[in-house]
Amino acid sequence: MRARIRLTLGLALGLSTPGLRAQSTAAVDLDTVLSRAVAASPAVRVAEANAARVAALGVGADQPSRENPTLSVWSGPRRLADGSTLADLTFSLSWPIDLSATRPARLAAVDAQVVESLAARDLARLSARHEALAQWVRLAAAEARARLETERFELATRAQATAEHRASIGVTGAEEPTLARLLVSQAQGRIAAAGTEVEAARVGLRFALGLPWASALSAPEGLTLPAPAPLATLLGSLAQRPDLVRARAGVTSAQRDVSLQRALGRPVPRLGFGAGRENEYYARLGFDMPLPVYQRNQTGVAVAQAQVREREAEAEALQRRAEAALREAMARYEGALEAARRAQASMALARDVEQLSTRAFELGQRDLVSLLSVLRETFAVYEAALGASVAVAEARVALGVAAGEWP
Repeated sequence: MRARIRLTLGLALGLSTPGLRAQSTAAVDLDTVLSRAVAASPAVRVAEANAARVAALGVGADQPSRENPTLSVWSGPRRLADGSTLADLTFSLSWPIDLSATRPARLAAVDAQVVESLAARDLARLSARHEALAQWVRLAAAEARARLETERFELATRAQATAEHRASIGVTGAEEPTLARLLVSQAQGRIAAAGTEVEAARVGLRFALGLPWASALSAPEGLTLPAPAPLATLLGSLAQRPDLVRARAGVTSAQRDVSLQRALGRPVPRLGFGAGRENEYYARLGFDMPLPVYQRNQTGVAVAQAQVREREAEAEALQRRAEAALREAMARYEGALEAARRAQASMALARDVEQLSTRAFELGQRDLVSLLSVLRETFAVYEAALGASVAVAEARVALGVAAGEWP
């Protein structure tokens, strides 16, 4: 059983947004994201159709010759010098004797192309899962930010009620209620903006999972993603990443095409038999052999050889980029995880400061301006912790992309 990490986006803030949760009755878990993403992806369907097309190239590739036998039949009248007429009949059969070894070359070339197309299909499936995971994290982050803005609004509403009460009994003037109403208005604007981002993220996730546009869904408040394997393990299995598999299959396909092109340049002799009746009956047996003096498929061989060198260079470059990307993604993930731990460590203290300052304001022990200064700092801590948690989730998905995980 692999270890799992829990990425809590906003949950540590103790936030609650009844409106959001009422609309989102179904929380989409990780298994649902991974299973539905492949079935819903148009790119996967295209890749699967392409794989089926490439597999169809094998139909007829196992035939013993690339040329068909030729049957010729001729008949007609022959008028002789004495004025009489004879009926002529001639037929001939030419049968290719293919000694060029194109049959095994054709089969090997098709097999390599099939492996390459299947790797492309696997890459499309993996990319669909990664895109769906990114949308899932985006929705979780948007909902967490909406919960944070809801708490900010609730605190502003409480501050407004207290400020109006203090003004009504003559403790303060009209300045505090006016400032409090400004805070409430600002909080409402933030909630509207956060709600817009939530709905946009839901649209993206619905598309990624193939769900109806009106379906109710949300992300779990605490995202749970598998903890990554050690870097050495990921590097050891990096060769199985679908794009690297496809690159190596492309090299093999190009190498086998060279063999095929060489075989196609070899002549195919024909064994012929003919018979007929002219003035008399006759039969003959012959041999037809093209001479490869001018054309030996030189262009096809040269292009195929150049393609091998091109594919080898591409595969090597991709391998180097993949290893660098994996090391970079692991470094970013570990850095984001450490930053999130440090940000979470200050959450409890920030919560205590917020509660003490709010209570002091309600008891008349401090004014609204000083409370706002404290709330600005505490919510900066909350936003930093939320951003750090989102960064961990995004870095984990990016690490999965670099490692070719979640197949």
